[in-house]
Amino acid sequence: EALPVYQAARRAQQAAAPEDLPTAFSIDLDLAQCYSRLQRHEDAIALLENLRSPRYAQAGVSEARRAIASLFLGAAHLYAGHHGAAEPLLLEALAALEQSYGADSLNVLEARGTLANLYAGTGRWREALPILVQTRRQACARFGADHLSCLVGLGNESVVRLHLGDRAPALEGLEQARAGFVRTMGEGSPGVQAMDFYRATLLLAQGEAAAAAAIAAGLDAKVLDAGSPGEYWAPRLEGLLGRIDLRLGPLDRGAERVRNALAELEAAQAPEWFLAPLREASPESAASN
Repeated sequence: EALPVYQAARRAQQAAAPEDLPTAFSIDLDLAQCYSRLQRHEDAIALLENLRSPRYAQAGVSEARRAIASLFLGAAHLYAGHHGAAEPLLLEALAALEQSYGADSLNVLEARGTLANLYAGTGRWREALPILVQTRRQACARFGADHLSCLVGLGNESVVRLHLGDRAPALEGLEQARAGFVRTMGEGSPGVQAMDFYRATLLLAQGEAAAAAAIAAGLDAKVLDAGSPGEYWAPRLEGLLGRIDLRLGPLDRGAERVRNALAELEAAQAPEWFLAPLREASPESAASN
């Protein structure tokens, strides 16, 4: 509903006062955020790239506002899968935001979290972890243990610990975050589902396939996708269920699920860390080894 309002405002501003660049900058910044929320990332990138023109600085748009635009542009590239383009923009934005707002500001907190998401999303776990720890601590201290920023931060940190093989603190963090999501958003919320997906993944890795199966039985790819769109939840969940079947049976169903999930993720050019556990589990891989 907001999109046509922003688009109309942009047209009206361009018709009435095209020389008013600070106002045009603000409208385009809001419109780009709207595009990003609708997953129209290329449209967001086109607008935000334009906002990097020197003419906006010359027209009086502050360095702080331009740094926020760089943050949004880096995030748009990240969510569009342009990881190489995203990183320098996020680092640039982080430095400028710290200069403008201070190291403990909300804008800097958001920039650090986005940079950590980039590192985690590309399997750079060791680079992501210290940023996530710092961001989570700041969010929890500032907003409280049951605030969404704190819970998401704790969940993300725990997922990274899982991938680094630090299972005991990972499981503890996932369970704490899950309890917080239950208190604040309800048992069926996307946050609870995400924590349960990774809890099941961790338990399966520890050889506790029956416990993993009990958790995975309650997962819903549509709910997971509502919380974190674009994360390939349907094939990832199918792959998790297939890996559980390969431990508990029926083996034929497990093998088919893993093959189907792997094929779908490969076709979508999903991140390698989504693919690796399925490749390791596939009967074809086991036979070749």
